[in-house]
Amino acid sequence: MNRQDGFTLIEMLITMALGLMILSAVIYTFTQQERLLKDQNADSEIRALARYAMGKMAEDLRAAGAGVPALRRFDSADTTEFSFRTISRDSTNNPLEPGTVVSDITSGDTQISLGNVDGLQAGQTVALYDIEDLADTTISGHDISKTINNVNTGAKKVTLSAGVTANYLAYDTMFNPFDVITYTYDAANDRITRTINGTTSTLISNVTAFTFVYKDVNENALAVPVSASNLNVMRKVEIAITVQDPKKSNASIDMNTDIYFRTTGL
Repeated sequence: MNRQDGFTLIEMLITMALGLMILSAVIYTFTQQERLLKDQNADSEIRALARYAMGKMAEDLRAAGAGVPALRRFDSADTTEFSFRTISRDSTNNPLEPGTVVSDITSGDTQISLGNVDGLQAGQTVALYDIEDLADTTISGHDISKTINNVNTGAKKVTLSAGVTANYLAYDTMFNPFDVITYTYDAANDRITRTINGTTSTLISNVTAFTFVYKDVNENALAVPVSASNLNVMRKVEIAITVQDPKKSNASIDMNTDIYFRTTGL
């Protein structure tokens, strides 16, 4: 009788079962690694968005109050909204150079002669004040929120839409264009908005929590909304933000930062 070597049916079944088990383990491992990679990518993406938002706010807030008298730096400060003034920037995001007045100004004048009109344009809001009063705790004698009506680059003159309310001496007076910037946490739409001179845009979406905390020079937290008398004693703002992954409700990141105002001495 001839004997033929080979696998029995039972051996084949056992081999197939083992192969399926190994294949299942490989597929499971691959699936888990793919899921982990996706989670890591999603975490990196929302972390990058949060960092960008924090960076933009930090850039604006550090310069809050630049180019305007002390009592005009901050307009309002609350837990979820902060509005302030800062010197305008050019198309490359550099602060505009303050304009030096070169001719005396009399109350009621609308035309101002400047040493430099670069970056100035119709529609800009400007602050006109005695340079020695930049850190003053009074606002008398300042012309704040005047609007430029026309810029004569050849003659280096600007025309305001309304006359000034005080007398100013040449070379002792600053003429600064400034922006009003407001950051707001829109909880209803899970976003933070940035409003500049009345134009609002979304800075970051999928924000589930956000707070501003304001402190004085002694690190004491100021009651919110910060009163008008306390706006000028603010020295820093602490920001806390939570951003959620829009694809996974249980995935989020938290970020915190402290920002000191450069215009208040720290």
